[in-house]
Amino acid sequence: MAVLLTNRVHPSRQWGSNNPAREELAQGLAQALAVRPVQGSRSWFTGAGTHPPTTTLTTDELGPVAGPVQVSFDAFVDAQNDGDGSDPLTVESSVDGGATWQPVPLRAEGPNAPHGPQSALAASGHRAWWKVTGSVPARAGEKPLLRWKYAPDEQYVGRGVHVDGISAADRTRTLLDGERRPEQLHPDGWEATGR
Repeated sequence: MAVLLTNRVHPSRQWGSNNPAREELAQGLAQALAVRPVQGSRSWFTGAGTHPPTTTLTTDELGPVAGPVQVSFDAFVDAQNDGDGSDPLTVESSVDGGATWQPVPLRAEGPNAPHGPQSALAASGHRAWWKVTGSVPARAGEKPLLRWKYAPDEQYVGRGVHVDGISAADRTRTLLDGERRPEQLHPDGWEATGR
């Protein structure tokens, strides 16, 4: 049990402040709650802390592809998403070797998942995995890269983001199976974790 006495009940960016003791206590409690992977013994975790930097998880080039690429993964998202701001998870694609990136529209299913196509995922207050899908409009012969990007702002941070069961396929074959070939994923700030 943890008890913190404070005179700030509902701080926001426009009023009051979230004192360091309150922020440390809340973050410590969030990190104490394990998030078990959906598939296998590990999931990819963005890391967390008071103000983690932007992190990316990037694939090898996929292909050449036969056409559009379908992406699917499981996501545990506990990140700020309120009137004060958002700490989004986005999936992006590049067909020019990473020189430019385009957002991949996502659909999430599960408890408290957002409805309809989303350009980014951010939510808090639930402890559930979502099944997420997206489509990359690649043309035949292209070799797309995919990346998962978590970009927290300077304010409140939740438990962070986990992704698991990452896969990508075109109409003819599986291009990426993150459970069987995790070496196809290159983390910058993400870590493989069992909790």
